[in-house]
Amino acid sequence: MKSIKRWTKKFIHSKATVDEPEEAPPPLPFLNTPAIRQPTEACRQSYPSNYGLLGRLPLEIRQEILVFAFGQRTLHVDLRYGPPYQPQAEPDNKLRAGHAQQSTWQWFSCECHRWRKSSDAFVAHPDVRPPFDDHCVPKWSYSRGYTEPHVPPGCYIGIMGWLLACHMAYQDGMEILFTRNTFHLSGLELQLNLSQLLHPQRLASISSLVLIWDLKKPRQKYYSEKNNLVGVLWERAITASPDPPSGADSTLHELCGMVPETFPNLRHLYISLQSHVAPPKPEIFEDPVGEVERVILSPIDKMVRAMGPGRDVKIAMQLEGWQAIWRRRLKLYPGEVIVKVDEQFGHRLWKGLGNATGQPELGYWLCAGWDDIDRMGPALYRDVWGEEISENYVSTHG
Repeated sequence: MKSIKRWTKKFIHSKATVDEPEEAPPPLPFLNTPAIRQPTEACRQSYPSNYGLLGRLPLEIRQEILVFAFGQRTLHVDLRYGPPYQPQAEPDNKLRAGHAQQSTWQWFSCECHRWRKSSDAFVAHPDVRPPFDDHCVPKWSYSRGYTEPHVPPGCYIGIMGWLLACHMAYQDGMEILFTRNTFHLSGLELQLNLSQLLHPQRLASISSLVLIWDLKKPRQKYYSEKNNLVGVLWERAITASPDPPSGADSTLHELCGMVPETFPNLRHLYISLQSHVAPPKPEIFEDPVGEVERVILSPIDKMVRAMGPGRDVKIAMQLEGWQAIWRRRLKLYPGEVIVKVDEQFGHRLWKGLGNATGQPELGYWLCAGWDDIDRMGPALYRDVWGEEISENYVSTHG
């Protein structure tokens, strides 16, 4: 009997310690087109005749029609490595992976259809849920975000036929597509290589953007100390460096540098830090929450300064960390903390960065993000910030 138990333990242990090798993806599908060619004057003169009745309309009316057809939406754009996704027949309206086919890099885009938080009923407005709580494009499958039969089945943008109609339709359609929509990007590999995957001229025309920064190594399902990309920043902070951690090997710094360089015409920016940003060893810091502001928020401060004043910037972080920063600021700056609440973004506090005389105020809104407190459960007595959750918990999700 004892020999059977020993064999069972040995068998289970050997199975648990064997790691399957991760499949190495092929190179990303980088662009090879150097620039967008400008049409000649002779081509421009022939455009109206090829445009049909729309060519006779004034530009303003044409733009209003195209905005109604293809604008004022939130558009998911994604590039993932995996099996090709194929439309599934009704009634579930989902896209599922074709596991029998070989994995490849695949583009995917769709219109965002978020659920209303209170009733989970389909609504036309795309922003009733905070962007960090978006489930239109789950990681495990490309879902259309709804399954009820009464919901319209299509969520694709539906612009391809228009773009292929003629050159003028393409020109007008691309302008409306990039300037009159909010783009929602979630994949890190896509964001870190944007200028090589999408044309820089088109990216520069985007005015509204949502970025999900899932700061763990690509194609890793769960967080751990080894795959958390924030860890390198805390390693430098633990060395007691007086300056904010920086360096080319920090993914957070690279992303923060990418935003003002790639999107110079942004007016609205929402970034969700979908990662644990707490210090791994809070006991070694005199002020752990202050260290989070110094280590994690410093590159974001630099990004907002590079963007300049007059931009609507919102940064969402884990709920527990947001509450810790809020409590710290209430103690340090009593009567000066600006906090707002709305249905779309929940609780948010203003983080001013100072501004020159005569210019709009420079800063951004720090928003309460994904609810890590509920996920940890009420049994946890102390959090990593050294505070008692039972006394300080404040619900920020209505």
